[in-house]
Amino acid sequence: MRNHWTKIAVLLLLFAGIASATDSQMQPLISTEGRFSVLMPGTVQREQKLHQFKDGTTATDYRFWVTQDNGYVTYMVIYNDIPAGAPGDKAPQVLEKMRDALVAGKTVLADSPIELNGVHGRAIKFKRPDGIIVEIHEFIAGARQYQLLVSSRDGHPATQTDQFMNSFKIL
Repeated sequence: MRNHWTKIAVLLLLFAGIASATDSQMQPLISTEGRFSVLMPGTVQREQKLHQFKDGTTATDYRFWVTQDNGYVTYMVIYNDIPAGAPGDKAPQVLEKMRDALVAGKTVLADSPIELNGVHGRAIKFKRPDGIIVEIHEFIAGARQYQLLVSSRDGHPATQTDQFMNSFKIL
């Protein structure tokens, strides 16, 4: 009888270990250049991407991301400097235009203005035609735009979204 309970205890411990391994430990990411900090669920990858706009201006996106669940879940922070400069009191309208461009052709699941220590932002959640769910928090601080993005596919939930989004700080 004792051997039976020992086997059950070992199986329960094994199951608990497997269940806890599905969520990665949150790691702090601090970008002095980007002037932000955030908790990321794993090893961060980085890249820079140059964008050319129709009017000839350019902007460089600085991207930091972690993928999980064989690439089905992504947590990402992007920042760039707005080529036209700081929008000032027009930041809410600029965020609405950015939202409109992001959700074109997609199903909007949630959309609302948000604020982070006096910085204007927008929280958007939508579903792409391919079934991918995307949740974004965008902020404009001066002439800098920040985007926190979580994407996940059906059957592969992003379980650390709230912890990731709520840990973001502009330094």
